[in-house]
Amino acid sequence: MLNASCWENQIAKSPYLPLFGIKERPLFFMESETKVIIRYKEDTIPMKISISGEAENLSLLFEGKEKLSKMLKDGRLEFDGAFKQRLKWEAVLFLASQWEELKSTLLFSK
Repeated sequence: MLNASCWENQIAKSPYLPLFGIKERPLFFMESETKVIIRYKEDTIPMKISISGEAENLSLLFEGKEKLSKMLKDGRLEFDGAFKQRLKWEAVLFLASQWEELKSTLLFSK
């Protein structure tokens, strides 16, 4: 069974959320083995998106091994939300998955 809390924790560690207007930690819910619902606030407005697909594809997405746009184009995932939300979450998921590597680069090291 997939564990959405590990993805939630990974994304919460990322310093990029405020850049996208997400000031509070987003909450991830597994509606089923094939559907993840993300609830978050843009400033003070409650928002919700859902991403559906096979468990393996969801894992690839949230682990940063594949980009959302590619998986949508290939028909391996479905996204329920506005286009602006899709773009925002593609960036959030990618940056959050790369944060550990990014912070170890010369740019962030002392």
